[in-house]
Amino acid sequence: VLQSRTIADGILSRTYHIEHGGRALTIVPTEYFESTDPDELRQALAKVTSVSMEKKTGEIRVEVESRYPELSRRLAQAYLDELENFNINRRKSLAKENTNYLQGQIVRARDSLTVAEEALAEFRRRNADWAGNSNYEILAELTRLQREVEVKSAAYVYLQQQLEMARLDAQKEVPVTRILDTPSYPTLKSRPRRTLSVLLAGFAAFMVALCVVLFKEYLRREQSGPAATAYIELRRD
Repeated sequence: VLQSRTIADGILSRTYHIEHGGRALTIVPTEYFESTDPDELRQALAKVTSVSMEKKTGEIRVEVESRYPELSRRLAQAYLDELENFNINRRKSLAKENTNYLQGQIVRARDSLTVAEEALAEFRRRNADWAGNSNYEILAELTRLQREVEVKSAAYVYLQQQLEMARLDAQKEVPVTRILDTPSYPTLKSRPRRTLSVLLAGFAAFMVALCVVLFKEYLRREQSGPAATAYIELRRD
């Protein structure tokens, strides 16, 4: 989820207010990453973000590296905020829709049951002696009304059970995410790596010096060799 496009878009749509070097800065992702293309912005965000998981413990680690320490911390916090928003709102959307649908069905089932019960009660009032009555039509109508009440009552109870199950499913759909450590303000500079930079600069200087020495040696040999006369004339020209 943390590496999804949904989370990335949420992070990139924010504006970040930070302090750096005693100055208040407003960072807009499109300006910071120097692009307005959505795909390029997501790729740029992915390059400065590292998400890893410890398989044994299930611990997830999120690291963000930017030019400003405070921006790195705020981006990491944005990941957590977007994850929480996704878990609470988007994951439960389907379960919420099912719950809302069942609630509407229950209201209609309750109203239908009420109508059937009132019809049965009214029929019994109009036929007060229905218990000892042998009239076939009265008994048939009474049986029909009683059966209708039983069916609608069973449907109402069934929908109530389904609603409770849907509510439980809605709770189960939200994964339990516990924040072990909140994003911290970095105190150690991660880049540029000075040791590596010094080594690379030293190696480059050595190679340049070596090339200069070899080139001078080549020129010295050419001056004293068969092409010495041509070399002197070339210098005169």
